[in-house]
Amino acid sequence: MNRLVLAVIVLTCSMSAGDITVEVKNILNTKGKLDIGLYNKEDDSFGDREKNFKGAEVAIKGKTVVYKFTDVPDGTYAVAVIHDENKNNKLDRNFFGIPSEGYGFSNNIRPMFRGANFKESKFRLNGDKKITIKMGY
Repeated sequence: MNRLVLAVIVLTCSMSAGDITVEVKNILNTKGKLDIGLYNKEDDSFGDREKNFKGAEVAIKGKTVVYKFTDVPDGTYAVAVIHDENKNNKLDRNFFGIPSEGYGFSNNIRPMFRGANFKESKFRLNGDKKITIKMGY
C-alpha cells in the first residue's frame, strides 16, 4: 500500500511540471552574458537577480539566445532578462537612472519611466511553454 501511495505521488508530481523555453531576440552584441531570471512571486522582488525562483547566466553567441528552464511546477511565473555586457552582475544605469545595458521582460512589457512588474509580466504554466522576449537598449 505504501509503495502504491508513493508511486501515485511521484507520478502526480512529475505530471505537474513542465519546461519553459525562453527565446531572447534582438541582442545588440555578444559582449558579456545574459542573466535570465524566472520569478514566481507577485511582490517587489521581481527583477532582483538574488530573489529569483530559478536563474541562469547564458553566454551570447548571436542576436538570439534560447534557454530552457526544466522541471518547473505548474503555476504563475514571469521572466526578466539583463544583458550584462561588463559582467558586473547588475543592470548598469546612467546618471539619470536610465539603463545603459539591455533588458527585457516576459510579455515584452516596456513601461516608460520604470521597470516592469510581476503582475504585467506574468504568464501561466500548465505543461511546456515557449516565450519570446525582445531586448531593449
